[in-house]
Amino acid sequence: MEKKLPSIFANQINKEFQNNERVFYGKKEEKEERTERKEEVKSLNTYPIKSIEQKINQVFKSNHYIYKIEVVMQINGKKQTKKIIGKNRDYLITMDKELIPIKDIEDIEINNEKKV
Repeated sequence: MEKKLPSIFANQINKEFQNNERVFYGKKEEKEERTERKEEVKSLNTYPIKSIEQKINQVFKSNHYIYKIEVVMQINGKKQTKKIIGKNRDYLITMDKELIPIKDIEDIEINNEKKV
C-alpha cells in the first residue's frame, strides 16, 4: 500500500546570484545616534515636574511599581501614607479600596522609607 507522492515542480536555476554584493553595514552610525538620543532624554528629565498628573505618572512608571506602591500624599494640608494600586481619570485607587480624588492632592512622592 505504498502511495507515490506527487512530484513537485521545481524551476531550474540557470543564472548566478549576486545578492550579497551590495550590503551596507551602518553599526557605527547607529551607536552615535543612540548616544545623542540618550542625552536628549537626560536633558528632558532635568526639568522640574510641575503638575500633580505628571508626578502621579512618574510614580506609576517607576521601577518600584509592579502592583502596589507606598506613597506619601499631601491632601488638604495633611500628609498621609497610602498604598496605591491603580488610577482612573479622576481618582487614585488604594489598597483599602479607597478612592482619592486627584484634584484634592497637593503633592505626592514615593515613600523612601519603605518601598513595597
